[in-house]
Amino acid sequence: MTITAPMIIGPNEIVSAFTTLINASNNSSSGGGSTTLTVDYVSTAAALGAYSGTATAVVMANYATAGDGGGGLFYISSTIPSGFAVDNGIIFAVGSKYAIRICDYSTLNVAWYGVVPGVVSDCANALTAMQTFLVTYHAIYGSNNLSGGAIHFNVGNYYFSKFTIASGMTLEGCGSQSTILYAYSTTISSPQGMIQCGGGPIEAVTFRGFSLYGGTTQNAPTNIGQHGMYFYAQTGNGYNFGGLNYASFEDVSVQWFTGYQLALRGDNGSSGLNLLPHQWLTFKKCRFFNSVQVIFTAGIAANSNQLIVTGTPTSKLFVGMSVYCAPNMPAGVTITAAPTGNLAGTYTLSASIGTTGISAGTSMTATYPNSRSVLITGQVQHVTFENCQLDGYDINTTTTPIQVPNSINVEMGPEYNNGTIGYCGPSVGGTATGANAPNVTTFNQCTCQSNQIGMYFYTVTAIVILGGDFEHLYGCFFIGTQSQVSITGANFGNCAASYPAGNGYIYNIGAGVLLTYSNMFYNNNTLDNYIINSSSNGIAGRYSKNNRFSGSGIGTTVNNLDTLLNNSGGTIQLTPSSGAINLITNSIPYVGNTFIVNGYSTIALAMAAPITTINSFMETGERLHLQAFGGTLFFQSGGNIYLGDNIPSVLVPSGLCLTLVRFDLGPRWLIQGGPAQFSIGEYTIAGLPSATNLPDGVWAYVTNGLVSTGWGNTPSATGSARLLVRVCNGAWLYG
Repeated sequence: MTITAPMIIGPNEIVSAFTTLINASNNSSSGGGSTTLTVDYVSTAAALGAYSGTATAVVMANYATAGDGGGGLFYISSTIPSGFAVDNGIIFAVGSKYAIRICDYSTLNVAWYGVVPGVVSDCANALTAMQTFLVTYHAIYGSNNLSGGAIHFNVGNYYFSKFTIASGMTLEGCGSQSTILYAYSTTISSPQGMIQCGGGPIEAVTFRGFSLYGGTTQNAPTNIGQHGMYFYAQTGNGYNFGGLNYASFEDVSVQWFTGYQLALRGDNGSSGLNLLPHQWLTFKKCRFFNSVQVIFTAGIAANSNQLIVTGTPTSKLFVGMSVYCAPNMPAGVTITAAPTGNLAGTYTLSASIGTTGISAGTSMTATYPNSRSVLITGQVQHVTFENCQLDGYDINTTTTPIQVPNSINVEMGPEYNNGTIGYCGPSVGGTATGANAPNVTTFNQCTCQSNQIGMYFYTVTAIVILGGDFEHLYGCFFIGTQSQVSITGANFGNCAASYPAGNGYIYNIGAGVLLTYSNMFYNNNTLDNYIINSSSNGIAGRYSKNNRFSGSGIGTTVNNLDTLLNNSGGTIQLTPSSGAINLITNSIPYVGNTFIVNGYSTIALAMAAPITTINSFMETGERLHLQAFGGTLFFQSGGNIYLGDNIPSVLVPSGLCLTLVRFDLGPRWLIQGGPAQFSIGEYTIAGLPSATNLPDGVWAYVTNGLVSTGWGNTPSATGSARLLVRVCNGAWLYG
């Protein structure tokens, strides 16, 4: 008989030994030798460890129970390949010998290490053992001594406390709806993620096809303070630099953690080295939900701040949590003191209840206001989120759902340290640990919903939002000091109108730059504010173009939003004021570039109010078309308008148009086009305007009392004559 060698990808010692045995067996079966290949059978890993037979190979049916998927074919050897150790997955101790699994060593299945879906036990040690084997194997046998390989979860629910990923590794499941990884109970003594990275550079890691849950339900987080995916760029493993580079995340869902669902913590800049960046990271079809709520029953006496919790809450209550109860609980009340055990007992709140009180046994909700769907701090760059959900959940109350004060879905900025919660972003406050802030990040067709604030940016640059939906948010974008954000093609629905009433906003802007183009806004409620401008440097650097507004609550009931924005892109009628045409109202720029400007009834009035300035948020290269309406406009060089060296001023009669173009050097607005000559009407000598500030070529008719004195070579005429005169070099001359 001839035995065909299986496809084996493994250490050379295993391949060589097993191939020798097969060849020897083939020779024996054909009369060429005496060596035989024998194969025995065992039912479980325990039976394999107790095996005392003499077979050259053993088939193990299951790891522990029937159908658990942990079985396989093992080669019995007297030695272990150099560099490897017993791990009870690939290599087992069998008496004085070893059983070595024959498989494709590029992908290891958790079932091979006895990890069974549905069993509530910590499989962190098994994951570490699998990674250790893969790192060792690829360091010895891989090209360029690079680590690599994949750890694969089958369909089902699995549990582990924490796992630190190594370079080149892939952690994968069978899809985020099929493979669920739950947090297992552990002690959280410092910032820690259920999945995290170690020190030094962590290159080319991949996460795909699983969900990461901080508890078995939304209302019962397992480890208070734990983050979901926490990547902290640090030195280590012999390197003085580090960070996560070229990482890929696809079809990964993270939720129900009291900390951050995703935290990218780059170099804060305090060392001055800037050698710890996270960069070149891609997130596709991922979901990060800021969602934990704890439900409990309690009561509060009138005029008291003592919360008496009865029964057992669905999870722990602790200092810093926000408590909600309609209708008598003050907004944004937090727990300031908690009893030992953090369960039933008396808690102290940050504010007292009203004179009505809340009866014992009332259902209440507490949540974690400093949790985030995504927190990105420090030196983080070249990051892309594509078709991701970056959402929260409305608080469940007996009345209309409200958002958690200070709770944010996405936060980006410098790193801070808060004495209560430790590592955090700038929105929480505390002490800034460095000035480094994220940049060059794109959110492409993502959703951001159901929270107090959708996205919070502080001193970040080159942030781009392309499309996506922003819904059920009290504040959509907080854009703080020196931040540069571009928002294009997004939908905003039912935003900027919620708790606390009247203060909602689409944009809350500090001394930064907002670029927003071609977005759609629709509301079923009153839109409180379009932009709140809290900048100390005025309104410079805000651009808002080609946006559309529809739905009830838009228009007359909106603050800081001119009703003309309803006709986005249409022609708007304006009146000059104090020598300026103002294309901005309430910190909001008018959209479009065609405007009707109310003129003056006479040339004298127009010349008495020259227009020298145009206030707008238009950009370099954009054109502005201004039509005089109902009278004459008089433009003069000065302010930010420049009409040319030989044209100090231009008269625009009613109905005609002047075109200007914006430059970024020198005066902002330069003349591009308009009528070369203008008739300014018919005058007597006494009423003729001064020609000093009129451009050459302007003409008029003069009648009644024209004489030669003072008119150069102009001939005399009778008082009834009607002569044409033109401006030349600042003087009226006979034409």
